[in-house]
Amino acid sequence: MPPKKRKRERQRERKGKGKGERCKLEELMEKLKDDIKREQTERGYFQLERDKVNAFWDITKKQLEEAKATIRNKERELEETEERHQVEIKVYKQKVKHLLYEHQNNITELKRDGSTKFYANTMLSPAP
Repeated sequence: MPPKKRKRERQRERKGKGKGERCKLEELMEKLKDDIKREQTERGYFQLERDKVNAFWDITKKQLEEAKATIRNKERELEETEERHQVEIKVYKQKVKHLLYEHQNNITELKRDGSTKFYANTMLSPAP
C-alpha cells in the first residue's frame, strides 16, 4: 500500500486537476460562444437569403400574372380584329354582288335599247 498522503498534498492535487479541467472547460466555453456567434450570423444571413428568394418569387409571380393578362388582352384584340375583318369581307362581297347586278342590268338595258333602235332603223329605212 502506498504511503498515506497528507491532507495538504491531496488538496493541492485536487486543485491542480481542477485548474486543468477548468482551463479545458473555459476553452470549451469560448469555442461554444464562438460557435453560437457564428451560428447567429449564419442564421441572419440565411434569413436574408430566404427573404430575397421570397421577394424574387413574389415579383416573378406578379410579372407572370401581368404577362398572362397581356396575352389574354392581345388574344381578345386579335379575335375582335378577325371578327371586324370578316364583317368587312361580307360587306365587300355584298357590294360586289350589287355592282355585278347593276352591271348586268345595264348590259341588258343597253342590249334592249340597241336592238330596239336597230329594228326601228331597219324598219324605217328603205331597202336599197
